[in-house]
Amino acid sequence: MKKTFIAAFLLIVLVMSLAVGIVPAVAQPSSIAINEVMANPARVSDNNGEWVELYNPTTADIDINGWTIKDDYLDSHVIDNGEPLLVPAGGYLVLGNNDNPSENGGVNVAYSYYNPDRFTNSFHLANQGDEVVIVDLTDTVVDRCTYIRSWTGVSWSLKNAALDNTYINMNSSLSWYLSNAIYGVGDRGTPGQRNGYADDLTNETIDEVGDLVDNGELDSGQGKALSSILEVALGKIEEDNTSTATNQLNAAIKKIKAWMKSGKISSEDGQALIDAINNILAAL
Repeated sequence: MKKTFIAAFLLIVLVMSLAVGIVPAVAQPSSIAINEVMANPARVSDNNGEWVELYNPTTADIDINGWTIKDDYLDSHVIDNGEPLLVPAGGYLVLGNNDNPSENGGVNVAYSYYNPDRFTNSFHLANQGDEVVIVDLTDTVVDRCTYIRSWTGVSWSLKNAALDNTYINMNSSLSWYLSNAIYGVGDRGTPGQRNGYADDLTNETIDEVGDLVDNGELDSGQGKALSSILEVALGKIEEDNTSTATNQLNAAIKKIKAWMKSGKISSEDGQALIDAINNILAAL
């Protein structure tokens, strides 16, 4: 009887809260995730080159026609594609100001939300901080992120689409990083493609191995053997073959541990390499 009373009481509280609008919508990133944001392009104007990339981690295509992209203030645009606008299963879709690649910096934008009237069905990305909020047909916030500034000519990219993307830090973030990949006419980002954080970490680790060879901490044979494993892993990462990439990276760790045990590499240098490889594994 007591449990029934408590459940009924909680239901009444929830209904009353919804009625007065004090319960915020809860993001559901398992459906659609905001995966990359270009708020301040350098090679083209903001009106041409801004874009937002969505990622669908599910096994089914998701139609976002009729959904809304907005911020927390005046900007709000209802997507009206005239037909289904699908974010493919396990894939990406780019929304932007301009859907003409010859004008927008070389981006394949699937849908343009641009409206010259900023106060009518309009969405824009402010350079000094803004929000990106995705709302579905039931008025549920599917995903959102907030940034407090942009970087000129560089997109904010999720290190891993499974990470919490709610807040983009100005200088550093556990979830976001500044893209290193060049697209189109020279801005940096990976619109419509997998973000390259694991790729960047692998390349950095390969460079670290080269530095250890140059400094005499590893001999050339060791450096070649380890670099070869990492290069194979990098190729598999680029192919989205995370299983084989993981096997290769674990093989590299096993080799380093064997060298540490035999004294062929110092514990300090060996552990630094293992930590770097573990960071790659975490990014897959």
